[in-house]
Amino acid sequence: MCPFVSGSVSPLTVVPGEPLDVSGAAEGNPGPGVAVWILGDEYFKRVVVPVTSNASYAFILANETTRSLPEGKYNLIIQHPYRDDRFGVDLDPANPDYVLDLGVDPGHRVFKIQGRGFLTGNDAADALVGAFQSHSIDDRYTKLRFFVSGSGSVKPYNIKNGITIQPIVDQDPDNIVITATTNLPIGQEILVEVYSTSFVPTQRDQCLFGASGIVKVTRGKNGLNQTTVDLTSPFFHLPEDEYLVSEVGLSQDAEGSAIFNVRRP
Repeated sequence: MCPFVSGSVSPLTVVPGEPLDVSGAAEGNPGPGVAVWILGDEYFKRVVVPVTSNASYAFILANETTRSLPEGKYNLIIQHPYRDDRFGVDLDPANPDYVLDLGVDPGHRVFKIQGRGFLTGNDAADALVGAFQSHSIDDRYTKLRFFVSGSGSVKPYNIKNGITIQPIVDQDPDNIVITATTNLPIGQEILVEVYSTSFVPTQRDQCLFGASGIVKVTRGKNGLNQTTVDLTSPFFHLPEDEYLVSEVGLSQDAEGSAIFNVRRP
């Protein structure tokens, strides 16, 4: 088993009263499914979505729900229970206003997600990601964003931006570093996904090797900034295969992709 989770949302800008589609892949046959967390400045929802036998999942935020969503930006986080097949971060069953770290017996309240004095929007998303990154938690996640606009004509993205992944020669699995140049400003968040091109969504009993996470744009050279993805840690160990890496801006429109091979010297 090699658990991995990816996701996408459509449309990126939602008109109140129109549905939002969330879908993706969750390898490793997670028994409880995946948890979808939606966090806005004035909205919170968590729902557990089943994963099918071909490692796919899908969830629709119904038009009845989006009709009442305030305009603005929303963080959407997909949580995979990983190898122990249980959600290590969950709502407190005794008081679901709190997020609980279940890696600490009998459970540690990390932050308040609803009710008086709760965290909202980006603050809540950052706190949730921080909980996933705790040493006591093995859950994996991917982070997405969408926007709600009353007219649907608000374009939250700047189409003049771009991401160019630098040429990647055959990589040693013990030393994989991927760099890209971009004109996005320093500090912008980039969703990075790396997965095997041999993965076929309709084929059962296969393993999707890959990684997903968020990196930030850092200062580069010659008037361009850069991103760096280091896949040399044991967690990101990739077997020999052909891989696709994609990078997508989370708050400004920019994307890039490239193919590379992992080969032992």
